[in-house]
Amino acid sequence: MKVFQLILVLFLTSFLGFSQEKPMAFNNGETMLFKFKYGFISAGYGELKVHDEGGKFHFEARGWSAGFFDPFFKVRDYYDSYVYADDMMPYYFTRDVEEGNYKKKQNVTFQDLKASSEKKTIDIPNNTQDLVSFFYYLRSQDLESMKKKDKLQVPIYLDDEIFEAEFTYDEDEKLRTVVGRKKCMVFSVKVMSGRVFGDSEELKVWVTKDEQKIPVKLKADIAVGSIKMILDEYTAGIFE
Repeated sequence: MKVFQLILVLFLTSFLGFSQEKPMAFNNGETMLFKFKYGFISAGYGELKVHDEGGKFHFEARGWSAGFFDPFFKVRDYYDSYVYADDMMPYYFTRDVEEGNYKKKQNVTFQDLKASSEKKTIDIPNNTQDLVSFFYYLRSQDLESMKKKDKLQVPIYLDDEIFEAEFTYDEDEKLRTVVGRKKCMVFSVKVMSGRVFGDSEELKVWVTKDEQKIPVKLKADIAVGSIKMILDEYTAGIFE
């Protein structure tokens, strides 16, 4: 898996919950802009947007390299996820990625516990999410039911495969963020299958401990250094 996909996958595994009794943490127009940093160097940006299409949501994600990294490793990634608003289950997902010499386009449909791309159709577990819908599905859940050191796994579809993301609620920590000083839940994340994240690498994610459950920081310690993803700009959605 390529660099931006790796970070996005692990970033999305930072949000856990159990029920949908509380109001949505997001709505139409919500936009988040993240800055990627490799050590002290700015490496690029990632953006997430929500579009309410009446009974359905369209989630748009894109990532691009910038500054020093752009001439040497160009990243231009685009993802679109379409889900039903009542249960947050995806029915269509697209990818159009360019990362250095690696390029790929993919269109996936989800129906009757099967995922179908241009290459193959596979069986999928109940509640399987795509690379982008996973993030919003889990943000819509109730985090208050979690206890420290709880561990859960959730199935994610990517590249005609299913892998399980396991994460652990470690502790609470206060951070200064673009949305103010916030008490955050800190998660450690591990991908259990699909060989997405090596055993020697560690990931931590900080999520605001409130109804919005905004991801404000990610830190991945990898073999060649440290990668951070910091929330740089936030625009709340419009609740009608």
